[in-house]
Amino acid sequence: MNAIEDRPITSKLFGKDIRSKDFIKEFEKIFEIEIEDFLSDYEYDEIDEFPIEMENRGIMIGFCAETTKVPSQIEYIDLEVYNHPRNIGYSAKKIPVHADFKNSEDVEVHLTPFNNIRIYYSLYDGKKIDWIIFQHEDLRYELALNKDALIARIRVCLAENESTVNMRTYYLFDSE
Repeated sequence: MNAIEDRPITSKLFGKDIRSKDFIKEFEKIFEIEIEDFLSDYEYDEIDEFPIEMENRGIMIGFCAETTKVPSQIEYIDLEVYNHPRNIGYSAKKIPVHADFKNSEDVEVHLTPFNNIRIYYSLYDGKKIDWIIFQHEDLRYELALNKDALIARIRVCLAENESTVNMRTYYLFDSE
């Protein structure tokens, strides 16, 4: 078994103060890096400006703004899985990273066990799937497909009651 598969991303990483002991323990268990080292080049009041990438790992973490009522928290985690296929192991449920998603039947075959599956097609080609969104347990997964209908990127965040693609900006990984 892949070591990453023993450390899936869970909802314990979201909506928690990134300075709390429980969060720090969970973060370090999953990513095998200390949060202080990961954020060493940033001040807490600036980590919400752009997502922060773990170098050479295909992982990018976006933080929400710290306010007087809400401490700094992880808002989303982006996993680049096309060039870093082992990142699929961070998923709490197995997602077939090399499966083709050329049509809705393919989505049904590969993602049937998930809840609230939504398929978004390209504006320019109504037959090409761009995004697949679903929920598993209390997490939302946004699968971005490349031109070959393969999963290129997965965004993981807390499940929301929205029916649209999350409107947060997607930033390029250094390897893209």
